[in-house]
Amino acid sequence: MRELHVYDEAIDVWRALEERWRALARRAGDEKGFFSVALSGGRTPVGFYCYLSRRKGLPWSGTELFQVDERQVPPGSEDSNFTMIRSSLLEGVQAQPRGIHPMPTG
Repeated sequence: MRELHVYDEAIDVWRALEERWRALARRAGDEKGFFSVALSGGRTPVGFYCYLSRRKGLPWSGTELFQVDERQVPPGSEDSNFTMIRSSLLEGVQAQPRGIHPMPTG
């Protein structure tokens, strides 16, 4: 059964997503020993990535991050989705993720 959740503010969405992230990370860690996440690019997830990067107690050392889309731009370009993920999420996390898997662009 699917559920629809409606929130008035972006921060409320981010809090709910963080709760879900924590629950899934905990379950995956218990079952497999690590948590895998697919990260989208573009403008939509930037606020959530910034929010998530400041949250305490997330199991980054047991988390594998997979980038799922990229623009055909040079590495390090400000238009690169990986550059956005690095600056909005990775630079703020408290521990190095278990694995970071950017999209190949070569």
